Amino acid sequence: MGARRLDRESGQTSVEYVAVGLLVAVLLGGGVAVASELGARSGIGDGVRRQFARALCVVTGGGATCEADREACLVSSDAHESGWSIQTVVRVDHKKALVVEELSDKTYRVTRVGDWAGGLSILHGSEFNLKIGARELLFSNEADAAVLAHFGDTSSWTLQSRRETDALVHALKDGRAHRDPDTHADDRGWSVTLDATVARGGREAGLELSAKDIYGSSSDRRTGQRTIYVRPSREAQGTLTLSALEGKAAAGGSELYGVTLDRSGKPIEISVTRSGGFRAAVDLPQDVQDAVGHLRARPGAIPTSTGREYVEESRLALTTAEDRRLAATFIEQVVHPDVIHTGSPVDVSRAVRDRIAATGMINARVYAVDEGGYEVEGRFGELGLGAGGSVSDETRRLHLIAATSRGPDGVWYRREDCLRAARS
Repeated sequence: MGARRLDRESGQTSVEYVAVGLLVAVLLGGGVAVASELGARSGIGDGVRRQFARALCVVTGGGATCEADREACLVSSDAHESGWSIQTVVRVDHKKALVVEELSDKTYRVTRVGDWAGGLSILHGSEFNLKIGARELLFSNEADAAVLAHFGDTSSWTLQSRRETDALVHALKDGRAHRDPDTHADDRGWSVTLDATVARGGREAGLELSAKDIYGSSSDRRTGQRTIYVRPSREAQGTLTLSALEGKAAAGGSELYGVTLDRSGKPIEISVTRSGGFRAAVDLPQDVQDAVGHLRARPGAIPTSTGREYVEESRLALTTAEDRRLAATFIEQVVHPDVIHTGSPVDVSRAVRDRIAATGMINARVYAVDEGGYEVEGRFGELGLGAGGSVSDETRRLHLIAATSRGPDGVWYRREDCLRAARS
């Protein structure tokens, strides 16, 4: 009797929680409408409307994703990358990088990356390339193709002060003992490239086609969460330089799709991150076009000789059965990838992208880019058989110049907090 009574009370309590949740959702939904009307009349309702929408997101199970538009921005980054390559019929590449990032909340992130690649390569012709900073000297009359397997690992630490950050960087460079990373990722994948270039005396014509898919997972020891991801890249680029006249056409780009699981293995969030060069609004992804006005840098904010790059991160809480099924299909295809294909590495990637573009939280940033260091490459081949190699030691610095977010209410707003941190 007592047990049955407890069951009835437990069931009644669950129903009451659901009823309360639904009531709160209805009230918050009405609040959003009222805030929108107030905003339209007074011009001060945007923040109120956004907070109502955020509360509704929390009530419906959105969790930490409901705060995604308020997370700290990356305001500056300093990366040092070195590597080498040896090529005959067999090609072996190795790269390592150390990246130090400062966030708008005055925390720091240090990331160490290691990547190995190996496979088959054929070459006909010769090439010599010297790159110093953004300047490049190229002599080439060659065509080559390569199929490579990739293996990499990434470790990352979050620190609370510059002093801690400098101490960790020195320890990593010297190979001394240091604490375990906060996050660690292992990945593997493949790439195919086809490249033909003719360059003499400032004149150059070339065509490059490439496809690369990297699959992996990362674990966060602080939260117990795990993220399963795929990083596809499809690029086609043609160049033509005749004395002072230069033309370039390019298509494709790099994206990263991820599904985050909680400690119990339940999918809770799906995300898409895109990045690329930014010269005009047309370079931005379609779902960021409405925010172009927020991504324009102030006049004189960056030298005309400095490049620019955009980064867009979109995130969606998995609160519906449909979204969770989409995430489950994604995970299965990442864990058991179909390597032999020419389309999207994961069939559901377009559905994921469209779903997030419609209802997800989006952060978009524009950075000034300054590159330094050097790369030297020389190769020679005849009828597919060749030899060559390369060595590089390069730096890459980013500094935030524009930032915007699309909040839970679906409205874009400028991240003044991030811009103030970037200027300080």
